[in-house]
Amino acid sequence: MFSDTALRIVLWALLILPWLSLLLMNKEAVKRYMPVAIFGSVLVTIWNEFAYTLNWWKFKILLVPWLVTNIAFVYGTFVAGTIWIFYFSLRKFWVFHLTNIVVDGFLAFHENYTFQRIGMYRMDNYNGWKVWFTSVGLAIVLYLYQVWQEGVMVSRQAGDGYNNYEIDTRDLFRKREKAR
Repeated sequence: MFSDTALRIVLWALLILPWLSLLLMNKEAVKRYMPVAIFGSVLVTIWNEFAYTLNWWKFKILLVPWLVTNIAFVYGTFVAGTIWIFYFSLRKFWVFHLTNIVVDGFLAFHENYTFQRIGMYRMDNYNGWKVWFTSVGLAIVLYLYQVWQEGVMVSRQAGDGYNNYEIDTRDLFRKREKAR
């Protein structure tokens, strides 16, 4: 068991260090994958709200005590991790899926066990397998969202794929036709 101060330091590290890692990435790539990361963090926040309501797990300490979501993980590690995974594996579904299976397995089994051992939280009505299946399912939803997002955005110029994008409005303002 760690002290509350040590746990707060771990939580702050989980929030800040992943964001610092994004400084190593191309700025345009961060902009490109930020929408899917934000969408994913909203879904994980909802997952945390369900967990609180249904007593799936209980946090001993949180950075923001009046919120039930683990801000450090959801808005730190998860957001940056999502951006990095998409950066290296978008358009290669099987690479993306296998990467998520491995990363989610590490989270669900190793990190889950470690964080419970140090006293950060405890799992009550949820287990590592449920975390893993939920995370893998979430990854598929995020992949489909990003593929859809890429279809909505049209590159202004050809190049390396990290150019400025604009919304394709051609379909939005077409003349409506009657259904047959």
